[in-house]
Amino acid sequence: MRLLAYMVQRGDMVTVGDEQRQVKEARLLHLSHGRSEVVMVFKTGPSIRVNANAVTRVQRTWRQPRREAR
Repeated sequence: MRLLAYMVQRGDMVTVGDEQRQVKEARLLHLSHGRSEVVMVFKTGPSIRVNANAVTRVQRTWRQPRREAR
């Protein structure tokens, strides 16, 4: 599926070049002049920084929702 970069979540598989990498962390950065970028940190390989509105090819890994504390 294709998502905007700011919608990427931890655990997603993202296509970088010709390989797939699992996202360890995705951070949204608000820059000057209203621009935003996303830093994606992967379990393997170097992290990348992309425009928050860039279209990204993602394979979502579904997790069970967390149980809420009572």
